[in-house]
Amino acid sequence: MRNLELITETVEGYEVKELRYKKMDNILVGLVKCPICGRENFNDGFVSGQWRTNGSPINSIDRRADLKLKIESRANHSI
Repeated sequence: MRNLELITETVEGYEVKELRYKKMDNILVGLVKCPICGRENFNDGFVSGQWRTNGSPINSIDRRADLKLKIESRANHSI
């Protein structure tokens, strides 16, 4: 997946950083600033996350609609 630098936040506006596309698993992995699980005194409130290529959260942040990635159409056009 190209243009991962264009994906900088979730649909609720939480910051996302260090996104990588894992081709073998067909998922995105990275860090998200989580208001519920994150602690400011540890990693500045960021927690690890995994998303499907459409931006839906999986793994430890599953069922958190607020952590769905805000993916612009330009960022998702080429996998």
